[in-house]
Amino acid sequence: MVIFRELYTAIECMSISMESLSVHALKGIKNKNKMDDAELLMFTTLPAFNPGAITPALLNSLFPFTSLKLIREQLAHLEKNGFVLPTKENHFALTKAGDALALWITKEVNNALSGVLPLPAISMMDMASQMKEIADACYAATEPPAKLQLPIQRKMTPAGTIPIMARINQISRELIAYRADAHHSAWQAYGVEGHAWEILTSLWQGKKMNVDELHKSLTHRGFTMEDTFNSISDLARRGWVLNSNDELSITPFGTEVRRIAEDTTDRYYFTPWQTFTEARINSLCQLVDDFRRGIPALEEKQIP
Repeated sequence: MVIFRELYTAIECMSISMESLSVHALKGIKNKNKMDDAELLMFTTLPAFNPGAITPALLNSLFPFTSLKLIREQLAHLEKNGFVLPTKENHFALTKAGDALALWITKEVNNALSGVLPLPAISMMDMASQMKEIADACYAATEPPAKLQLPIQRKMTPAGTIPIMARINQISRELIAYRADAHHSAWQAYGVEGHAWEILTSLWQGKKMNVDELHKSLTHRGFTMEDTFNSISDLARRGWVLNSNDELSITPFGTEVRRIAEDTTDRYYFTPWQTFTEARINSLCQLVDDFRRGIPALEEKQIP
């Protein structure tokens, strides 16, 4: 399991490094359309939906740590900009302008990635092929976990021939999406809301804060202070969190619950990886590490 975790961590770090290459291109798109990071991220999933199948509830299942209220506001903003239109109550479809924006985003990201070669092309092709085998094994795996994020990411695969960097970026997103699916299935088994679970996770990670600090750290999720108090109350009733004069701490029971959920996430996520030998995993991990280390050096060369 340790070598699997090391490979996943390497893939996650690599994906973050690749995203940094397209920050400038996406910044222009966000500024022009007055979109923040969360709205842009949500928008990039919309082409995966059939016309009229975009609903706030479905998007909330994909983004369980975001408030339904904020998702509705994001859809309203996209409608105002002409990128989606309502087909019936609480159902939306992309417009031609929305389709064009989605293609523009893909083009800008691919342009930002094109020409970047952190490794020799043959090594990158080998790495992509091995990562694709793992992603395919995850896609074919039986439940649990329930697959929500992974099918969406797979539908986002560009048609036709794409640059190798874009291919690696796509496969990385699929592997990260399946991890999100595994964790979603693990924590939802407790019957807790996403906002409460994120609060528990923040405290489990060793963050000590009062209610105001906690709420401010999660304002980008769109929840009200009342929502936050309700979630804290739920966690306190379960015996997972202690609220003493608005100073929050995780209890030993809460720590155990969160640890079990993380172990369950690992078990769900890494089960499809079991068919891959230790030698292959170690070799791929080295390739991914070498690839990631090549990205910052190339970024430095692009600075005037």
